[in-house]
Amino acid sequence: MMRNKKSQLKLALFLAPIMVILLSFTGIIWAFNVAVRSYIERITSNELEYEFELLDLYYGGGKSDDNENKTNDDEKSKSDIFQEETGFLITVYYAILDKNYSEVLPVDSPMYSEKEAEISKIISSYFKSHRDMIKEGKPILIKNGDSNLYLKYKSYKTYQGKELILVAYADVTFVLKYTDTLHHILIFLMTGSAIAVILIIWTINKKIDNSFNKLKDYILSIGRREELKDIEEFDYSEFGEVLLSVKEMSNMIDRANDSQKQFFQNASHELRTPLMSIQGYAEGIAGGVHKDNKKAAAVIVKQSKRMSALVDELLLLSRMDTNAQLNIESLDLRELLYDCTWRIKADCDKKGIEIEHLMSKDELFIRADEEKLDRAFINILTNAVRYAKSKITVSCKKETDIFEIRISNDGIPISEKDLPHIFDRFYKGEGGNFGIGLAIVDEIVKQHKGKTEIETDDNLTCFIIKLPDDL
Repeated sequence: MMRNKKSQLKLALFLAPIMVILLSFTGIIWAFNVAVRSYIERITSNELEYEFELLDLYYGGGKSDDNENKTNDDEKSKSDIFQEETGFLITVYYAILDKNYSEVLPVDSPMYSEKEAEISKIISSYFKSHRDMIKEGKPILIKNGDSNLYLKYKSYKTYQGKELILVAYADVTFVLKYTDTLHHILIFLMTGSAIAVILIIWTINKKIDNSFNKLKDYILSIGRREELKDIEEFDYSEFGEVLLSVKEMSNMIDRANDSQKQFFQNASHELRTPLMSIQGYAEGIAGGVHKDNKKAAAVIVKQSKRMSALVDELLLLSRMDTNAQLNIESLDLRELLYDCTWRIKADCDKKGIEIEHLMSKDELFIRADEEKLDRAFINILTNAVRYAKSKITVSCKKETDIFEIRISNDGIPISEKDLPHIFDRFYKGEGGNFGIGLAIVDEIVKQHKGKTEIETDDNLTCFIIKLPDDL
């Protein structure tokens, strides 16, 4: 199935340009023929009509010397114009027929050649066999063997009292043969061009196919997680760009696998520690080892709560990974932050930590998921309580279309070693808990199309959350 699709793609890459070329060449040749034939018909028809006009001047009832001079000038002028337009002069001949289309001239006339006499007979025969089809003044093309005659006729009734028909004709055989030669040359050139283009397209198609095969083998190697070998350069840079993207994808997969392994290792370790403590104290109570069962039970309760909190964090992180949908509503950031700080006040009072609020005087309404933002703020605040010495400062303001929330404490600074990994899952810095809380904060902020930053020095550690005005 996939092989057929590949063949169809290769066929399309090859045939589509060829069809365009063939159709284009066919259109060009057709347009050339139509244009040349129309041009020949037009200039020949004009010349025949011009000869009729001259005959009308000569035999139309006499003329003065001035008229004769004018006629000569007009004839010369028209002849010059015609030659400029066509580049060659078409010779016009005459044949005279009676009303029955029989020859009157040039039969047996010494003024006409045998060829003209023969052509006159051809014209007479044609007129007799096409009585109902021919019309006066309408150009007619007669083909007789290798000859091509272009003619017009006009009726005259003034010649010796007889009703005669004057036919003016031109032999355009040479012109048509010349255009046929040009036509053949054009076909030859276009055919040669088409063959050259086909060879070029075939070569390009072969190179593309070769590059596709290289890229396919490389991707399959990545899929099988084989050791990747260096690949020679592709014929086209675009395949190299795809290869770089594939390599980056492979690195992302490796990082994801490593992160997953690390996740399970850390989760197992974090769960095993309180579980072992619970198991040990429970076995001690059961075996009568502990004299103070209440104290042992308190340890079991404490470690159970620790496990429960860890499981809750893991479940929340899992839900965020599988479902990034937010429950958007309008809320006031100041009120949310006041509520969060009130919930940690008891722990702050136990440690003698002061909470300072530097809030904007104006209401700061934002469209966001209140439950998730609440969780993010609480995680940062509980982290601040863990490290603060005497003071936690919470501020909130809006600059242009960005809300900026800053939560700082005066505890020990974050080390340069820990700083790049502070939002990594299960990464615990000095004095950390599970290594999940800040990872949840970063994920929630990213879901809101915001970003989290950290500023730390010897006097202050500040978490900065920037959220857009509108999702």
